[in-house]
Amino acid sequence: MSKQDALAQITALASQYGISVSEIEAAILGNNTEKKLEKSGGIAMKIFSILGGIFIFAGISSYIGMFWDEMNSAMRVIITLGSGFVAYLIGVTFFRNARYPTAVAPVMLVAAFMECGGLFVMIDEYFSNNSNNWRLACLIVFGLMLLQQFLTFISIRIPILLFTTLWFGGSFFAIAFDMLGVPERWNAIFIGLSLLLIAYGLRATIYSRTLQLAYLAGSISFLYGTFDVLEHSPFEILYLAITCFMIYMSVMANSTTLLVVSVLAMLSYIGYFTAEHFINSVGWPLSLIVLGILFFIISAGAVRIKKKYIK
Repeated sequence: MSKQDALAQITALASQYGISVSEIEAAILGNNTEKKLEKSGGIAMKIFSILGGIFIFAGISSYIGMFWDEMNSAMRVIITLGSGFVAYLIGVTFFRNARYPTAVAPVMLVAAFMECGGLFVMIDEYFSNNSNNWRLACLIVFGLMLLQQFLTFISIRIPILLFTTLWFGGSFFAIAFDMLGVPERWNAIFIGLSLLLIAYGLRATIYSRTLQLAYLAGSISFLYGTFDVLEHSPFEILYLAITCFMIYMSVMANSTTLLVVSVLAMLSYIGYFTAEHFINSVGWPLSLIVLGILFFIISAGAVRIKKKYIK
């Protein structure tokens, strides 16, 4: 049906049922107004939910700081771990109740922070024995939080739980590799590459926005570890190829975050390489300019080929 046919049909229906132009206009504007009000109401509710979570966390933290020295061990654990677990239960309840959808994420985030801190407090108060084994404490806390957040994410598939699961998972394995004696550079590569693969594998899901944080942390960790491995080695120039591949992956993953980090890493390496090997050479900057022009030409040619031959 064309636009003219649709207008003719509307005119015929209006004449048949005695509908005036003002009534049609009011109906159209009324629907649009309702949609705008619904959208603005959702935004306002989300903002106030975030602010509510911030103020609750700030209030509990202020109370703990004011009376910490006056509390015994049991009170310290209850006010930290207990508050976090209560917030966790409230978050689950809010999810089950469809009237509070925007309040779930702030409450679950506050719960994760409070529970994590509370577990550290409990270990320090009851199980430390003045051993000061912080790696073991971190391994236990991050492992428990990873288990809770992952199981909750399986049941309640909301983006904030994916974020906390990846956060505690990365922290847990980073500590575990460190305890196993894995060098820091390889530790960074393993954790970063894992985050990148998880983010890329879930790129087509509803968690695409949350995964930008995984792209950010994963790319920084992977590129840092890779540079540390290749620096001052015969294969150092391969780092430039790795950054080029990361840019290619950012296009495939449609991730601006990954693209920005990869470009900054490439520019940083070019600056470092120039300072190390060509600080007094005029030919090197000119070569970079020519190389950049060639890349632009290749890019324009690729666009033309895609438009002409690839449908």
